[in-house]
Amino acid sequence: MLMRTNKHKKSFLVIGVGRFGSSFARNMSRLGCEVVAVDEDVEKINRISDQVAEAMTGNIHSEEFLKSLGVENFDAVMVAIGQDIESSILTSALVKELGAKYVLSKANDDLHERILKKVGVDWVITVEREMGRKVALSLFSNKIIDSIELTPDFRLVEILIFPEWVGKKVSQIDLFKNHQLMLTVIKRQEIVIAEPSSDEVFQKDDIAVVCGSTSQIIKIA
Repeated sequence: MLMRTNKHKKSFLVIGVGRFGSSFARNMSRLGCEVVAVDEDVEKINRISDQVAEAMTGNIHSEEFLKSLGVENFDAVMVAIGQDIESSILTSALVKELGAKYVLSKANDDLHERILKKVGVDWVITVEREMGRKVALSLFSNKIIDSIELTPDFRLVEILIFPEWVGKKVSQIDLFKNHQLMLTVIKRQEIVIAEPSSDEVFQKDDIAVVCGSTSQIIKIA
């Protein structure tokens, strides 16, 4: 896949690449973000290595290893450790202590979620709840291809562009002014245009990746 970028890409560190973590890493990479994935399992890292910017093995419970990753340099850190609740909580607390700007963590249940919030996690994702929201959005509009929740009312969404956008510049559509949505990526077949310029022209079958409040996304979709 070819990548065109005009500005600094958002960067994510994903700790743990099981089913959820690998899906998150792949999707954020597809959305034009720079993703670094780490896990203790060599096989899991091998499976995702060609789909992210960098993938590496290491002791994800080690303060020294996490410090070596420079967690403070990423826009966000996703702690996607599976069924080991104690490890999930300790790693989440550790990356916050090491200076991570924004921490997302996967919770298995309500108790897990409450503890993660108490140790300072910025956003806790409960997979079953998020899946319900994604399915509801997709059923609400056939324009919505995929979505990723980042906060309770803020998400990244892939939208098939509307016919009236074709042939118009990004500045003419002006999603931020007209809909309070930020255009982050345009996907054009095998080309990903990260943070497109105002002069970029929409083409037929383009997919726009936008971020904003769920309420604004529903209005436009």
